[in-house]
Amino acid sequence: MTGAKFDIEKFDGTGDFELWRVKMRALLIQHVCDAALEVLPTDMEAQTKAELNKKAHSTVILCLGNKVLREVTRETTA
Repeated sequence: MTGAKFDIEKFDGTGDFELWRVKMRALLIQHVCDAALEVLPTDMEAQTKAELNKKAHSTVILCLGNKVLREVTRETTA
């Protein structure tokens, strides 16, 4: 598989959130961090959980417009 780049329009609060959410899930799957959207297994190592959450969180943050980002800046998980 090639190192394809996927551009998702940043969600700014005015567009179609449901469509953006579908695209974000696909992007998280591409980045192999979509498991962070589900309840993580109890037997998963704490460090692995933290890394997975951090990767998913940063991916979502980078796809938010400034206005929306200001509203969720204190959130720590995807």
